[in-house]
Amino acid sequence: MEFVIGRAVISKKGRDKGRVFLVVGYLDDYVLIADGKLRKVEKPKKKNKKHLQLTKTIFDIEVINDNRLTYMSIKKEFKDKTAEQTEKNTE
Repeated sequence: MEFVIGRAVISKKGRDKGRVFLVVGYLDDYVLIADGKLRKVEKPKKKNKKHLQLTKTIFDIEVINDNRLTYMSIKKEFKDKTAEQTEKNTE
């Protein structure tokens, strides 16, 4: 897996440890992340790649560009997508 725009990631270090974020951009060894609550898409957080855990969940670009992006909507989408993947794996 790799860091791509739209991928859900979980913070492993820092004051935001355990929070779900979306990748909205990337620089050399850093990723720009947003969650709609602490960090809006307009002002994403620059985070070291080593401090993030990748997930299999990838969101559509429209979700990221939506002005109504909130932490709760990310968390709900993440939960829904994770549930879908779990169902597919159990079939």
